[in-house]
Amino acid sequence: MTVTTTPSWTAAAQSIIAIQMLARGATPLRGTIDLTGKVGGRVVIGIMRSGATAIDVAQQIRVRNVHGSAAPYIHGAPIAAFTTGRTTAVQGVAAATGNNAGVTSLTLNAAKTFVAGPSGDINIGVIDDTTTPTTASEILRQAFATSTTVKLLEWPTESAHNNIAHVVADQAEQFEVDVEGGEIIEVTIDYSAATTGNALCVFAYFQRFDSIVSN
Repeated sequence: MTVTTTPSWTAAAQSIIAIQMLARGATPLRGTIDLTGKVGGRVVIGIMRSGATAIDVAQQIRVRNVHGSAAPYIHGAPIAAFTTGRTTAVQGVAAATGNNAGVTSLTLNAAKTFVAGPSGDINIGVIDDTTTPTTASEILRQAFATSTTVKLLEWPTESAHNNIAHVVADQAEQFEVDVEGGEIIEVTIDYSAATTGNALCVFAYFQRFDSIVSN
């Protein structure tokens, strides 16, 4: 007898912390998702720099269970804990042309030389609006600098960036963790202890593992 196991996922990303700007010294951002009755899922967190000012205290990111079905809840120990890098970013802006959605290189308005972050990768954050960013913002990985203005990408752009208002900076970071279901999952992004550094563009999204059926 052959047993077929079929997982069911909600593939569309759900917002835990919607994309937004986070000022240094601000109250930590917090978001939750209720996984009661669900198998689990995957949390993806992104941090993008909006300027080149050095950061003195790294951001702290925590993913934890919230135990209980009603108040008072117990906020558990972290399932995952991340500390971001503090390397001073190199920041520029996108060129007005050449940056359509789906292109495999990113063209800058002026020469910039990006450097690797803590992961060893050159991750580039492109913020479409540093006041009210949208999901047209994205994190890209530079595979090779074709020139000082053109950066070859590991994967194509998801959005168009033909606009010099789109801020482009290295030192972007992304974190990912699988979580079990059955409880509320909480994500916090904490930039409160920093006294130097530009505002960050941050987000936390979730893909839900709804069920698994064997037959």
